[in-house]
Amino acid sequence: ALSLSMHLLVTGGAAVNQNIQTTAAQNNLCILSSLQSSHNILYLLHSTPNGNRPETAMNRVSDWMRPPQYLYYNDIVSDWYRTYYSIFALNDKYAVVDDNLKICGLLNASSALNAAPAEKISNLYVPNQASSRFIVSKDTSMYDLAEKMISENSELAFTVENDELKGLITANDVLRFFHSM
Repeated sequence: ALSLSMHLLVTGGAAVNQNIQTTAAQNNLCILSSLQSSHNILYLLHSTPNGNRPETAMNRVSDWMRPPQYLYYNDIVSDWYRTYYSIFALNDKYAVVDDNLKICGLLNASSALNAAPAEKISNLYVPNQASSRFIVSKDTSMYDLAEKMISENSELAFTVENDELKGLITANDVLRFFHSM
């Protein structure tokens, strides 16, 4: 599937090996994984037509976001290594923030791995123009977020309020939202 430039949806809790994740990241392809079965995921995707979205009590990104992964622009690579090395995947992205928690850009895990431990994060991150496609307001509806993530080919989004980083939401969080309905 990856050689045909197709995105992957891995269901049933199956693990995706690191080689497949690396190949997907190199080709800008998305891999969504879920503990739910293919049948449940297909049901969720087809159960809510675009024009007929039910209002739920928890329809906003702020209801589903988790604490964000971020580094300060003046941190060094060893700070990333100490904080995230045990839980990273090669296609992970981390917000790089200024002193006011405003997102300056994104750091790819692969960039951090290839850098010297004393290298400053400010020399490694992708500037804000590219990261703006991964940023949404925490008041965004989950439906709008799902559409944005699909159109931007993204597996995550950083949530902000008044330009300040507030949270992180992943494709798995979006699946949990649709499953809860």
